[in-house]
Amino acid sequence: PQDTQTVTGFIDVQQDYLYYGVMAFDRYFSGSVLDYGPFPAQNRRYWSKEDDNLTTYLRKAKGTIGPATGWAAALDWALSQTISLLCDRTWLTEDGAALKMSRLLIDGKWGKSSAAVKRACRRTKYAQPMPSQGFGFSATTKPLTEDKPKAGEKIGHNWKLSRPKGWPVKVVTIDTNRWKTDVHQGWKTPLGDRGCLSLFDASPREHKMFADMQHAEFRSEVEGKWGKVDIWKQFPNRPDNEGLDILVGCCAAASLEGIGDDDGRTRRRSKVKLSDVYARKQQAINEAARRR
Repeated sequence: PQDTQTVTGFIDVQQDYLYYGVMAFDRYFSGSVLDYGPFPAQNRRYWSKEDDNLTTYLRKAKGTIGPATGWAAALDWALSQTISLLCDRTWLTEDGAALKMSRLLIDGKWGKSSAAVKRACRRTKYAQPMPSQGFGFSATTKPLTEDKPKAGEKIGHNWKLSRPKGWPVKVVTIDTNRWKTDVHQGWKTPLGDRGCLSLFDASPREHKMFADMQHAEFRSEVEGKWGKVDIWKQFPNRPDNEGLDILVGCCAAASLEGIGDDDGRTRRRSKVKLSDVYARKQQAINEAARRR
């Protein structure tokens, strides 16, 4: 879109593949899905993580690095390839302006892949990647927005940026329950209104799997000490929810970058030099003196 302020991305880490998403946002948090998909690419439009014939990153790495490649090395390779794919890409707005991704969050919560995600973010030449971890806060759990940031921490709209003990890099903690509610509200918002979500132009057949992923979970509203909260859980017969997870990650990344609306989220602020402040102040003093 022409009024895009930032482009963000998210990588969801699975046992056999990665699933990534890219979104563009305007200043009022209206988001457009620019791209999504698995790495490695699958040879069909509709598939499931439970399929036996997936093209896995282990299989691809064995063919690229060598037949002795193990799962951990294959994941390292897959993360490196996907990070480069997303961070090297240039996105053009409707009026021709070129944009690079400003922030790329990578799911680092899964214990088996957590070390690989930390390594990837620490070793990469790109500035955009950062590990994240999602937790479903309930109505009885203190929301992230109610925390008081400690030294070196930053808190925003249902996320917290910190460096936990033992982590070599900073990590973004995301309240997935509240963000999933925001994502679904975005889909319900009419196109053109603030906070709406939209998809890139393609046939319904092409978007079918991604659309089904948006409905892989159901919500139950609960009320507790911290108000009413939607608790999201997966349907037993719908194992694939990566499409929903990547939108949560992209939206949280946009909020981290300062994108927001008029209802409490922070907006992007331009940097102001102290010398410019003094210069403007001196100019005002001089103009006042001339008017006397």
